[in-house]
Amino acid sequence: MCDIMVNANDLWDYCIEYQEDLVLNEHEIARNPELGIKVFVTIDELDEDCFEISVEQDGEDVGVYEFFSNPDEAFEVAEYVYETYVDQSAAGIIGRASEYYVNDEDRIYERESELDDATANFLDVAYSQAVFGQDEFQAIKNHFLGFLANEFDSGIYRPCYMVDDEGQAFIEDYPYEIEGILGYPDEDYEFDDMVEGDD
Repeated sequence: MCDIMVNANDLWDYCIEYQEDLVLNEHEIARNPELGIKVFVTIDELDEDCFEISVEQDGEDVGVYEFFSNPDEAFEVAEYVYETYVDQSAAGIIGRASEYYVNDEDRIYERESELDDATANFLDVAYSQAVFGQDEFQAIKNHFLGFLANEFDSGIYRPCYMVDDEGQAFIEDYPYEIEGILGYPDEDYEFDDMVEGDD
């Protein structure tokens, strides 16, 4: 049985009303006990003007993240999440958490958007008067992430397509940790080299 605590039409007003608390806490807005599904809303960690919806199944994060920053987006995102993950008819779609996979292209797009936002915020603070073109912006982002991965041996989540030594493309969530494969970060590292691979 579905239990919608905050209707799609009311989600934006709800988020504005509880915005201060959502900075620190997740609020449960829908559930389906029979499927073990719970839906939460909170403030996006990287952008306090943006809200984030996430989905859990049996207490585990299933990797579903949807974002919105205005009333229309709030309605569309909530309606999509409720219909896809909360409605009883979705039982055969989502499966159990351990079997669930988010579309690869969606994961790549969402993560690159997050990294773009983080880079833009950093540059806005560091160089308040500077204006960077798209090529310069991407070069800064690529260099910065490659530097962090190499200098501090840190895991950087950046799902992308890579190419093995036989020319086969594959998806990799932590590309900076793979040596000897096209795109591994070094002084000449360019993320664009590994976005498109031959099948």
